[in-house]
Order: sequence, then C-alpha cells, then structure tokens
Amino acid sequence: MTTLQRLFSLLALTGVCACSSVDVEYAYGKASFSGFGSHFAWADKTEAGNVEVPADVLAFIHETIERGLVDKGYVKAGAGAAADFQVAYRVSKNFAISASSNNDLRHYEEGALDVFVLAPKSSELMWQGTAHAAMDKSLTPSERHERLREGVTKMLKNFPDAGKEAKR
Repeated sequence: MTTLQRLFSLLALTGVCACSSVDVEYAYGKASFSGFGSHFAWADKTEAGNVEVPADVLAFIHETIERGLVDKGYVKAGAGAAADFQVAYRVSKNFAISASSNNDLRHYEEGALDVFVLAPKSSELMWQGTAHAAMDKSLTPSERHERLREGVTKMLKNFPDAGKEAKR
C-alpha cells in the first residue's frame, strides 16, 4: 500500500469515526457499597496520563463528572468534611485497530476517560467506568465538549443513584 493510499484510508476512517458514538464500560471493584452514603470528595491526586491534556479540558472533565454525580443525587463534601467515597479520573490516548468486512486493517487513535470511585479510607476500588471513542481532530471545541459530556453521562448511567442499592 502506497503512502497516498494509507493517507486516503486514514482520512476516510476519520470521517467514519467522527460519526461514531462513545462506548462505555463499567465494573465493580472489591470494596463494598454497603452503608454507601451520598457525600463524595475528589481524591488527592489523579492518575498519571493527564499530563498531555490541556488544563481547560481537564477542568471541563472534572466539572462534568461532578455535575453528573450531583444529578444522581450525590453531594460534594465540604472542606474538612468526611466523604463516603472519593472520585478520581484518568484521561488517556491509545492506538486502536479495526477491521473492515474485507479484512482491511485500519489504525486510529482512541481517547479514553476512566472514572474511579474509591473507598475513602483504604482507597480500594469500589467502581470504575470507562468511556472511549475514536478521536476526531476536526471537531470544534464545543463538539469535543459535547462528546465528553455524552461519554460521562452514558458512563454514570451505570453508577448507582444516591440512596439506591448498587446492582452488581
């Protein structure tokens, strides 16, 4: 395959991926949800991997996750107040491969957002959600924000509402 053919394939894939939606996954950790309260706090440090993401995008992600938790009935714990769980997140970029119906392999970049819910004292994982989608560098900042919002919303649909029993 010539360089021009590869470039054309990459451009065609970018057009297809721009229309693709955000995929989400979730899993419960080992820590128990029994006695799970409604107050959350942000973990002291976020995972390595956020270093390549602009500060304004990280701030948008942070606010979107917080708003999603509040919409589910949770309350951000005040300064110095005890939290029932902690929240952390990681943003990463991976290279992915997809195969077409005629077995042509296409390589593309995929962005991922992992949200971690941790037990407050032990920092043991209680729940993890992941949203991932093909990256499209042609999107405007507002389109990227909407895509991030979509991913967080879809992901948090799988997180138990405040005051409800967690479904494992």
